[in-house]
Amino acid sequence: MFTDRPFAGNALAVFGDAAGLDEVEMQTLAAELNLAESSFVHDWTEAGLADGADAAVRIFTPGTELPFAGHPTLGTAWVLAQTDGRSLLRLELAVGVLEASIDRQMVTLGTTVPQVVRRIDRAMRDELARALSLDPTELRWPGADDLPAVVSCGTPYLVVPFARLEALAAIDARRAIAAVGVARKIDADLAMVAPGNAGAIVDADVHVRVMSDPTMGALEDAATGSAAVPLCAFIGIADQLRDTALGLVIEQGVEMGRPSRLETEVIFDAIGMPTAARLSGSVVPIGEGWIEI
Repeated sequence: MFTDRPFAGNALAVFGDAAGLDEVEMQTLAAELNLAESSFVHDWTEAGLADGADAAVRIFTPGTELPFAGHPTLGTAWVLAQTDGRSLLRLELAVGVLEASIDRQMVTLGTTVPQVVRRIDRAMRDELARALSLDPTELRWPGADDLPAVVSCGTPYLVVPFARLEALAAIDARRAIAAVGVARKIDADLAMVAPGNAGAIVDADVHVRVMSDPTMGALEDAATGSAAVPLCAFIGIADQLRDTALGLVIEQGVEMGRPSRLETEVIFDAIGMPTAARLSGSVVPIGEGWIEI
């Protein structure tokens, strides 16, 4: 997912008919496959049916269930579209019913509107800088003074802006565990963004790294759709955008050897608040099969 070639981007397993599986079985299968996420298509609820859902999806990491994640949602929509040939699907997730459109290998998802959950103070910014062995002045968006903030469209991320791509790219994932711990104090994962690209995705506007609690099953993520929209919203707010849309191409996964390309757009109203958002990425199938339980 989020790639145009095999063995790049973020891998995903889609169980297209999981109606007979319980939560323990789904978690066991996700742990066995040990991918960033696995998705399970099951029966929709009455509320989902009333809202026009075509299918319901549950998403698991190797260690836990998530209310929303971008690449499993887009990847699942693509798999279901191959089954019935539809180009528009409504999927029920824990965060609500979201609509996905499919055009060949590209999937576009209308997400929930990103919300700024909280802003952190300079003391926590400085704590993050110490954890990352950086000067606090490195943690700022060029041309803006906005401090890191928690932004969410289903999963909360502590968005940390970097002034220089080189500083972000140089961070050792193991060293970032301390910074992940700072983010977990406020119940968020850690998403870090810097301007420019490292060349893996030549048209990328920003370079991104997303870290999570190791108990989730992995420390760093190759492509994080649920973080892409919050990142875009943060940058638009930092740039004080009004009555316009901000579209970004995101480069992620480079340090892991799995370069990923994510497209996102957030629309801002007259007072600079997000009012709508979308996320897009391409899909490359690499295999299918059966698992016996």
